[in-house]
Amino acid sequence: MSESNPSRVIDRLLRQDEEGLKMYLVCRLGGAEELPRLYGELRGALGRGGSADLAHAPSLKSLAYATARRLALATAPELAKEAFASLEWMRTPERESPAYGELLDRIRLGLDSPTAEILELRYARALTEDEIGYVIGRRPSEVNSAIASGTQWVLELARSFGSVDPDVELLVRDSFRPLTSADSSGYVPGRAQALRLAPGAIVGGRFEIQSSLETGSVTSSYLAGDMNMPGQSVILRVFHDPTSAVSARMGLVKKLTLVDSVDHPSVEHTLAHGWHQDRLWYATPWYRGQPLRELVERRGLSPLEAVEIFGPIAR
Repeated sequence: MSESNPSRVIDRLLRQDEEGLKMYLVCRLGGAEELPRLYGELRGALGRGGSADLAHAPSLKSLAYATARRLALATAPELAKEAFASLEWMRTPERESPAYGELLDRIRLGLDSPTAEILELRYARALTEDEIGYVIGRRPSEVNSAIASGTQWVLELARSFGSVDPDVELLVRDSFRPLTSADSSGYVPGRAQALRLAPGAIVGGRFEIQSSLETGSVTSSYLAGDMNMPGQSVILRVFHDPTSAVSARMGLVKKLTLVDSVDHPSVEHTLAHGWHQDRLWYATPWYRGQPLRELVERRGLSPLEAVEIFGPIAR
């Protein structure tokens, strides 16, 4: 960085590669919460660097990604697959479909972590093999080998989904486009643990949020469309509290399974369940009609109506 104004060089680089660097950091961190702090530290670290740092790097861009990687590893040394899987990803409306979303999920989670990072840097962040080798500390020959094997794996996977002529660069680029803003993920101000899912949001690669129904003390309820069954709507409930520990997740799913095992006409059954931003969600059938609460508040219930409604539940 021998220019008379090094900060100008850094600013130009960060303007050009800001989105890619932020996405790369989010993928390494497993979330966007720490991104503002880390990105500020990245800018500061690059600003404090000098020509000696750049002399060892193939390019200023590779130096920026290497610095970002170092900062991310200091914050999140080992990123669990569960944390990576729970990231919110940008949608690609022009290509989005349940099958395409499933393919992207398979690419993200099916590749081993080192190969996934190398393919991300090559195709999604547009680094050369030499630059990637510098960023991750691997020889160019190792990088080339990983790119070749990873590319072949993605090709075969895409073909198994029915793609005749897969575009690996496009697939990998779409696979590693996480949301880089906590606001985009839908946090409700003043209620850090509750999520607000906007209409059009996709949950579980299958359910598209249509409208918000209510927010309770434990879950938020939404009316959602089932993209696997066009025209079919469900009730989607999302727990407020995030859960990342494997044992805690197993406990929640076990409770859900126990309730689902009850054979009673008044107990609704689960159609599907999964994890969204570390929160358990589950889908149940949507029954058209009016909520009992609204009926009671509007005119109350006669004794006969109360028996007709609550009698079957008490059996």
